[in-house]
Amino acid sequence: MINKQAEVFMNNPKAYAIILASGIGNRCKGDLPKQFTEIAGRPLLMHTLDVFHHCPLEVEIILVLHAEYIGLWEKLLEQHDFEVPHEIVLGGKERCHSAQNALSTIPECDDALIAIHDGVRPFVAQDVIIQAYAKARLYGAVIPAISTVNPIRLRKDDELVCLDRTFDRSNILTVQTPQVFKYGIHLPRLGHIIP
Repeated sequence: MINKQAEVFMNNPKAYAIILASGIGNRCKGDLPKQFTEIAGRPLLMHTLDVFHHCPLEVEIILVLHAEYIGLWEKLLEQHDFEVPHEIVLGGKERCHSAQNALSTIPECDDALIAIHDGVRPFVAQDVIIQAYAKARLYGAVIPAISTVNPIRLRKDDELVCLDRTFDRSNILTVQTPQVFKYGIHLPRLGHIIP
């Protein structure tokens, strides 16, 4: 099935994957940001890049890192003999600025497909990646989402309100990555969104 979906890209000009990994670990409270946490003998971030590199599509990878961790990343590349091709771009103040920094490195091409993915999500299935690119090519943009199974609570006046009995969770979706769009459809609008 994956190879059949990959056929959609035989004549597509370009596909990019922007991997956002410029967080500095404020929420994790560890010595290093979680993208550098070692799993199965390598940093988590390397597993994420591998997923896109081994995709049957030809995807150019743009990795967004905080300036403070570029030196560490370069040492880790050497230490782990990691040779997945990628371009490094400096992260910005917020996630949207980091994405904008990466997007600004992509040559103008209306049909180019651009995925934005979180660097700490290495377990995305190849099928999800390929479907996201394929559907973005057809419809202009796609955001994967999954139904929520967790209980939902609403905060009201500093109290939690239980919504389980009156709120239909089947209508609630959790947004995932990669989020994929065509360059020509969304990139021109970014100037109005991001100052």
